[in-house]
Amino acid sequence: MPTHPSLLPLTFRVLCLVFCVFGVVGCVASESARSDRQTLETGFTQYSARQFDKSYSAADEYIRKNPNAANIDEAYYLRGLSRMSRNSPTEKTAAAQDLQTAIAKTKRSDLKAKANRALGDIAYDASRWPDAATYYQKSLATAPASSLSPAATVHINYRLGTCHQNLGQWTGAKPYFQKVITSNADPAYTRSALARIDVKSFSLQFGAFRDQPNAAALVKQLKSSILATVITEMRDGQLLYFVRFGSYPTFAEAQSARTRFLPKYPKITISP
Repeated sequence: MPTHPSLLPLTFRVLCLVFCVFGVVGCVASESARSDRQTLETGFTQYSARQFDKSYSAADEYIRKNPNAANIDEAYYLRGLSRMSRNSPTEKTAAAQDLQTAIAKTKRSDLKAKANRALGDIAYDASRWPDAATYYQKSLATAPASSLSPAATVHINYRLGTCHQNLGQWTGAKPYFQKVITSNADPAYTRSALARIDVKSFSLQFGAFRDQPNAAALVKQLKSSILATVITEMRDGQLLYFVRFGSYPTFAEAQSARTRFLPKYPKITISP
């Protein structure tokens, strides 16, 4: 004869109730986690599509809802990239904090490499050459095989070369430019590396011309106050004439000289 439910032991009935409740909660929690994960994946897709405000919102929402998630490192990385790409000084400071948090929380060497590269770009754009070089070197040192694309590796090596030159470390810059030239992964970077690899100082450039007479005319015009010279270089198969002056060991010294000349010569640039 079947036992009436009311006659079942109380403990058994309580356990059944607990199982049912937690089973439902577990399903709901699992579904919520899947939804949040989808939000994060959508954020990366939005970032790739250059929808930076949307990718920021997706990462920010994930961080608020899942502060202890196993993949919270990815969310901080995405939020850092999104902030960085919105390109304001305040956002870049916040981006650097997010990227540092991603590095601190992750166990993935590939994510550390990519986050350090992004930190290097932030420092480079702010003309903080020692910091940029440190982050770029960390990126290369922590990157597992094939985790950085050839384009990313060339970008890092080229910027490491320019960081060294900007600090007056001209010999130290050469190996990085040589790697860019040897890889030949990006024609634009290859051309720039070839133009910079044997340079030993910065100079001020007052003009660039396709014909020698115009370059000579500018030198004559400057002669009363500036002893400029004409330098010839091949660019994309064409011989160009550059009017340049001075020799400065570091970028800071060249920038200081440029600032002095700017009021009278607003088109002056720094070479290389």
